[in-house]
Amino acid sequence: MTSTSVRRSAIALVGAGALALGPALPAVAQDGEEGLDEQTQQEIEDLREAMEPYQDVDQAIEDGYVQAEECVETDDGAIGYHYYNPDYINQDVNWEQPPVLVYLPDPDGEPGDLRLGAVEYIVADEGQDPPELFGQTFESPPEERDTGEQLDEQDTNGDNGDDNGAGLIEDQFNGDDAPDAYSLYVWLFWDNPDGIFTPYNTDAACEVDYN
Repeated sequence: MTSTSVRRSAIALVGAGALALGPALPAVAQDGEEGLDEQTQQEIEDLREAMEPYQDVDQAIEDGYVQAEECVETDDGAIGYHYYNPDYINQDVNWEQPPVLVYLPDPDGEPGDLRLGAVEYIVADEGQDPPELFGQTFESPPEERDTGEQLDEQDTNGDNGDDNGAGLIEDQFNGDDAPDAYSLYVWLFWDNPDGIFTPYNTDAACEVDYN
């Protein structure tokens, strides 16, 4: 599965509806928020508070988010593991329900621990003007992603045996006919020296030395 097909297939879910490691700072402004007006800073803080429960990746999975890719890292920096929620992708932009949660290996935890770093909003590009959120205009999402075949191998049902939407994601990720899209990243719990809305983070990494 190529990185482009993964991105396009993720966006297919949108078509019917309409985006050295730093410490986590759950309720404190991150680097890169300087220059934002007071209203936008408050909106970011409200989003950070709303996403606090998803610091626990198990809570995200319980609420329908499913890992769709391997950890993404390029020469531009890292983004992380993308967890998609099909219920949130098939809708217009809702700041309280980001379609994607982005996790990274937690340098302060144990091997295998993940920390929530960012959220991503995705909207299908069907010829309309790009949407805006938090004073930012959505852009085309990054194309280069290192991906794996775990969707072909993972159980597509939740722990309780009920379909949690992963089967839908798996079906959509098998095609290359998805539309283009607009995307917006927001780094809520991980400092991004290039700005809170920059997709790649040069202060993040997919591999952590726990020694």
